[in-house]
Amino acid sequence: MQNNSNKLLLLISIIVYLIFATNIPLINELSWSWSDYKTTLRNSNQNQKYDEIVIVAIDDESLSQIPEKYPWNRRRLAKVIYQLKKNGSKLIILDDYIQSPSSIDPKQDEILASVFIDAKNVITRNYLRRFINHKGENKLQLAPPIPMIKRASKGLGFIDYKKDDFLRLRNLILSASTKNKTHQSMIVSILEHLKYKPLIHQNILSFTKTNKTHSIQLDENNAIPVDLININKNNSKFSRLPFKVFSFVDIQENKIAKEKLKGKIVFIIDANDLSSNLMQTQMNLILPEGLITATILGNILHNHSISYNNRVMFHIILILALFISILFALKSTPVIFTFYQIILPIIILPLDYFLYTSFQVQSSLLIAILATLTFWLLFNTVKYFQERAEKAEIKNAFSHYVTASVVNEILKDTSRLKLGGERKELTVFFSDIANFTNISERLEIERLVTLLNDYLTAMTDNIIIQNKGMLDKYEGDAIMAVFGAPINNQSHAVLACRSALDNQRILKEELWPKWKIAGFPLFTVRIGINTGPMIVGNMGSKTRFDYTVIGDNVNLGSRLENLNKVYKTDILISETTYQLVKNDMRCRMIDVVRVKGKRIPVRVYELISLQNKSSDAINEFIKIYEKAFDLYENKDFKQSIEILEQIKTSCRPKDEASKLLLQRCHQYLQKPPPEDWDNVFEFLDD
Repeated sequence: MQNNSNKLLLLISIIVYLIFATNIPLINELSWSWSDYKTTLRNSNQNQKYDEIVIVAIDDESLSQIPEKYPWNRRRLAKVIYQLKKNGSKLIILDDYIQSPSSIDPKQDEILASVFIDAKNVITRNYLRRFINHKGENKLQLAPPIPMIKRASKGLGFIDYKKDDFLRLRNLILSASTKNKTHQSMIVSILEHLKYKPLIHQNILSFTKTNKTHSIQLDENNAIPVDLININKNNSKFSRLPFKVFSFVDIQENKIAKEKLKGKIVFIIDANDLSSNLMQTQMNLILPEGLITATILGNILHNHSISYNNRVMFHIILILALFISILFALKSTPVIFTFYQIILPIIILPLDYFLYTSFQVQSSLLIAILATLTFWLLFNTVKYFQERAEKAEIKNAFSHYVTASVVNEILKDTSRLKLGGERKELTVFFSDIANFTNISERLEIERLVTLLNDYLTAMTDNIIIQNKGMLDKYEGDAIMAVFGAPINNQSHAVLACRSALDNQRILKEELWPKWKIAGFPLFTVRIGINTGPMIVGNMGSKTRFDYTVIGDNVNLGSRLENLNKVYKTDILISETTYQLVKNDMRCRMIDVVRVKGKRIPVRVYELISLQNKSSDAINEFIKIYEKAFDLYENKDFKQSIEILEQIKTSCRPKDEASKLLLQRCHQYLQKPPPEDWDNVFEFLDD
């Protein structure tokens, strides 16, 4: 019992680990919600300033004062960049992607490029396109701005984000690779031109500032968290920003004092209501894309960037949390384990907030709490139902199972005694005595019972049980058996076929000689075998049930047994069974048949012998027949007839399958089949 309990704990731990180690939307949303709450709480208690950064916003005020329809002629942008350079701006960042040259006023692009060249400090944007190619692979493609702008720019960089499951920007990607070439983001390009020597290696961003090296832990995609300093949900678009914001039109008209722009890093951003660059980000804020980029740059320059736990640390924390949970489950009482669930978040959540605000660490401690709670819920739920089910199963086991050997195996591990059903791949075995009605009419009842008992005992105890099968039921002279349940066995198909061959061998070599002496009639046995998914378990009423199998694949096994009548064969198996036994058993492909109750036809095989017991004559016969069948399937009926006539006159003149195939070939030779002929034989008899 203790061993089963340990296995249960291990299984629950693995399940919980897999749940939290994968990106499940609900868990991700809980983590993001907690992160947003920490940010909101922190922002309400601080007012950070990034004085070296300035925003020039193409805002609603600019749109209202400039009569020209937006987007404007690029001459206006050129004028603003000229004014910024004239006023001593250190670096100018344009977050708009200049995708194509102007078709209305080509001269404006030349003017803008000329201003870029004169300024010598303009960084503009590449466009990073993500797409799925024809092979279904995720690909990246980097598209630079128009050539003259590209040549005139001091630097280039892309802006790309990772989004959460609700399409909110959560991380800014700092580097990306296309065709074995690494491209830098706008942030990295800015750091480079500020002489900070940025380097990304093994998911760590390092840079040098005032002769001191700083490093920031990135995620596995070289992305840094979006952390909006100062801003809360209730703020307006430009309130409580950590930097100054000036209107585009004011810069154009030179209304801003030079000292407010001198030596500044200036972001020119599209921030009006018509902008296509408005993005939903943390705390469900809708902000201009350039504003987010500027904030992240400020965070980096002032050592306020949030660092991730790397993935190794994440897994260590998760495994440690589950290990502690296992210890509590094994060593403590249910009350203490429950108390642990209550006290854990009271301790851990304040610690997580402290790490976030004091050390800029986005830890995985919330995941540890959620994983521990999930473990506790699963453990107690499973334990409750397991204990209740086991008591009922043990109490009723002996009264509901008629096969002692099966019961003994199940009782070795009561978990096998499962109320209800489970879906498993198994092999089902059906056998029936040919012409049993005639035999029963000729024999006295006592002699009939003796004959049947002799046969069923030999077939069941000496064959099915020895081959690890389970007797499902007797129906008069018929036997139904299952292989692969209740004890799992990967060789269930081979064992079922071995039982069928043993059935024929013992019947003819042991029972027939004995029955001849006793004056009993001799009979043959038809067998059908099929492998496939089926429902297995205890089925019936609440007071009486049997361990059995149900499903379409069970019915197919029964149909195959009945199909032996058509081909005068002893053992027929389905293609699924054949694929599992073909290396061990010698079989002949008989036909393609659609049986009653099945829409999809199946290939049917005759089981002849063990592979190592097959003679050269049998192998040659199978080869000839299957060649004839291939010709038949390809509508070459004339050639097929020639081969089948050879079987009829030499190999096996009494082979019924060959006779039937020969008859069909003659029919189709006289009256060809339709174009959509599928060569399927319809077997609709019960």
